[in-house]
Amino acid sequence: MLTTVEAFALKSNPPLRACLEKANEEQQSDFLVNEAAALGYDRIDLSQLGSGPVAINSIEWFASPTDIALLMNHLRRIDSKTALDIMAVDKGVERASAAKWQYFGYKGGSEPGMIAMSFLSQSKASDW
Repeated sequence: MLTTVEAFALKSNPPLRACLEKANEEQQSDFLVNEAAALGYDRIDLSQLGSGPVAINSIEWFASPTDIALLMNHLRRIDSKTALDIMAVDKGVERASAAKWQYFGYKGGSEPGMIAMSFLSQSKASDW
C-alpha cells in the first residue's frame, strides 16, 4: 500500500509513475523498495499537481462506498481508542456541527479537483 508521500511523489513524476503502472503487484512492491529515494517528500514536484486530479485511476487507494462503510463499522465495533482518537483530530466539518454529536470521526483525502470524505459519528443518544 502506498504512503501518502509515495503517492504524491509518483503523481508528480510521470516517468516513475509509468513504470509503476506497467508493473504487476510483485514488481510494484520491488519498485517501491528500489525507488524509495525517488519517492520522498523532497522529490514531490508540486508544479505537476496543481491543474487537476492526477492518475486517479492508477495511483490511489481504491475502496467502494460499501468498503468504506464496512471499515467505519469495523472501527466502531473494535472500539480502538487510538483509531477513534486519530479520526477525531480533524473533524472535516466546522466545530459547531461536530459538537452536536457524542463522537465525530473523519477520514478524508483530496487533491486538486478531487475530494473524498468519510465520517463515523455517534449521536448524543449513543446511536452510531
